[in-house]
Amino acid sequence: MGKYSHSVASGLHFYIPLFQKIRKVSLAMEPLALPNYSIITKDNADVSASLTLNYHVTDAVKYQYENTDSVESMAQLVRGHLRDIIGRMDLNEALAQPPRSIRNSH
Repeated sequence: MGKYSHSVASGLHFYIPLFQKIRKVSLAMEPLALPNYSIITKDNADVSASLTLNYHVTDAVKYQYENTDSVESMAQLVRGHLRDIIGRMDLNEALAQPPRSIRNSH
């Protein structure tokens, strides 16, 4: 009790309500709007960025059991990537760049 035992496919399945629990995980693309985020550029200018994180779950077991808060972990990773990218630019270069998609290669 209290640990992962197996995944179930779609269809009719029976479980014991007091001893077993089924957790549903959506595998569809989920958008998550992050609040405005302040970033310092290479020339010490403060830039405010708004972010939308689009994610989808590929492994439901890892999503549920390997992180305490998977969505917050992803948000922190995206903020870190953005801070790294904008931090290497000066203000004029950062403002001249069109909005773009940042893809994680991990």
